[in-house]
Amino acid sequence: MSPMTVNSYDRTAKTPEVGSHWDWRSGKAARPLGVPVDQWKPRPIYERVVVTEVKWNGEEWWVRTDGPRFGSRWNDLGVFWENVKPA
Repeated sequence: MSPMTVNSYDRTAKTPEVGSHWDWRSGKAARPLGVPVDQWKPRPIYERVVVTEVKWNGEEWWVRTDGPRFGSRWNDLGVFWENVKPA
């Protein structure tokens, strides 16, 4: 599934449901010791998150997620859709 491109300033943009679970792409795995750089293919690390709040602030959509690795965090709707895949 490719990332969705969503304008977080669009009042009618698709928003996730509160309580829904997602896999958040939180970065790339570190290269293990002993693996040559030319043989290492970094892979994204995914963290299972739950949507705890979705808020329109009068100008832009914001999504609050909570996960075991990075805790609670706010991201605009565009960043949310670019970094998640269905759990």
